[in-house]
Amino acid sequence: MYRILFAGLLLFTIKLTASAQLPKASVLVDKGNKYAQSYTVGLQLECEGATKMMVSNYKDFTGAHWSHFEGFVNWELFQKDGEQTVYAKFLDKDNNEIGPVSDDILVDATPPQNISVEIDIPGKISNEKLHIVDLKIQAEGAKYMMISNNGAFYGHKWQFYNKEMLDWELEKGGDGEYAVYARFRDVAGNISETVKDKVTFDTKKPFNCSIEINNNEKFTFRQDGKVNLAIFANEADSMMLANNQEFTDAQWTEYATKLDYTFEEGDGTKQVFVKFKDIAGNETGVFTDEIILDTTPPQECEFSIDAGAGVTKDINKKVVLSFNAEGATHMLVSNYPDFRAARWQLFKPRIVGWQLSGEEDGIKTVYARFKDEAGNVSTIYRDTIELKRGF
Repeated sequence: MYRILFAGLLLFTIKLTASAQLPKASVLVDKGNKYAQSYTVGLQLECEGATKMMVSNYKDFTGAHWSHFEGFVNWELFQKDGEQTVYAKFLDKDNNEIGPVSDDILVDATPPQNISVEIDIPGKISNEKLHIVDLKIQAEGAKYMMISNNGAFYGHKWQFYNKEMLDWELEKGGDGEYAVYARFRDVAGNISETVKDKVTFDTKKPFNCSIEINNNEKFTFRQDGKVNLAIFANEADSMMLANNQEFTDAQWTEYATKLDYTFEEGDGTKQVFVKFKDIAGNETGVFTDEIILDTTPPQECEFSIDAGAGVTKDINKKVVLSFNAEGATHMLVSNYPDFRAARWQLFKPRIVGWQLSGEEDGIKTVYARFKDEAGNVSTIYRDTIELKRGF
C-alpha cells in the first residue's frame, strides 16, 4: 500500500506492509453435543490453508506435537466425568501459526448408580387378590426411568425419575410369582442395567389340617395333665393353640407337627383348638380334638370272701369272691400280694369257685386291685378267711 503525504514543498512516499489476514479456525467436539457418553470423541477441525495441526487436552499443549492436518479425528479425553476442553492450533504452508481455538463438552460416561426397584410388600408375599403394589425406587444420577412388568420393556416409554410409584398394577393372573423391572437414564443418555424385584401372591389357605391328642386315645390319666399333640397342615407357617374356641390370650407361634400340651387342673373332657396361617397371612378355620382327663382311680371299692364269712370248710378250698368298685372296668385278683402271674380281667361283681392257695388249713388271704377305663389303678384291697376242713 502506498500513501502520499504533502508537507510544505516536500513529497514523501512511504510503503506500508500490512499483516496477512489469517483464516478462521475452529474445533468442534462430538458434533457440538452438550454431553459425551464416552471418553473417546470425534473432533471436527476447520482451518483454511492449514497443513499441520496440534491438538491437546491442555491449554499449554503440554506434550503435544505437530501432525498432518485432518478435518476429522478420534480423540481421547481425560478418563473422568465432568467438563473438559479440547484445544487446537494450526500451521499454514508459510508456517504461520493460527489459533489456538477450543471447544468444551460435559463428559458423562457413567450410567446411574446404586439402582434398585423394590415392591413394597413385607416378606415379598401377599394374599391380596388385586395385584396392585407400591414401588420404592432408587437411582443416583438418574433423570428418567422406565418401569415394566417384563424385562423387554415392550410398549413402555421413559418418564421422569421418581423415588416412588404408587398403585403400580402387575400382570393379571392368579396365584404365583410376579416381577417388576426398572432401568434408568441420566441426562447424558447413559442407560443403566436392568434391575427387578419379585413378589408372590397366595390367596389359598393351608389345607389338610388336623389335630390329634395322644394318638386319638379316649382317656388320659396323667396327674400333670400333659398330653402329646400331633398337628398337620399343608403350607402352614404359623399356628395358634388354645383350650377355648375364642382363643383367649392365645398367640401365633411357629408351625410344628409335634407338641406337648398341658391341660388345666380338673378331671373331665378336655379340648384343644387350633387354627393355621400361611406366610401370606391366609388363615384357616378352627380345628379341634378332645380327650377325657381322668386322674381318679375307682372309688368306693369293696371286696369280700364268701360274703365276709370268717371260716370255710370247702374241701376243694373254693370260695366266692364279691367285688364292688365304682368306675372300674378291670380287676386284678391274686392269692399273692405281688400279684404274681395274675392278669387284668374285665370287672365282674363275683367270682365263683376261686381256689385258695396252699395245701394246709389256716388263714388264707386274697388280694384285689381295680382299674378304670382311663387306666387309673386303685390301691390294693384284701380279705382273709380261715380254711378249716377238719383233717
